[in-house]
Amino acid sequence: MQPDSIGKRLKELREKRGLTVRALSALSGVPQSTLSLVENGKRPGAGLSLDTAKKLCWALGVGIGELAGSMADDRREQEENDSCPTALALAGTEF
Repeated sequence: MQPDSIGKRLKELREKRGLTVRALSALSGVPQSTLSLVENGKRPGAGLSLDTAKKLCWALGVGIGELAGSMADDRREQEENDSCPTALALAGTEF
């Protein structure tokens, strides 16, 4: 499973600041398991509570908009996923 746009941005922001998952957890108070699950796509970043997102933003020194991204970013990501061969193959399948 691929991480959603928030999961991808979270990992990019964390790595850009030279932080490990453990260090970001310590700074933000968000459990390591939550960070790992979001970054690896096993839990949607879009499902994080506002309180959790604010803690992460504070620890990373960014605004909520930088972590959440824009609608244009989400549309672009959706278009990329829609053009993937697996998505195209499944699009014509009835369930």
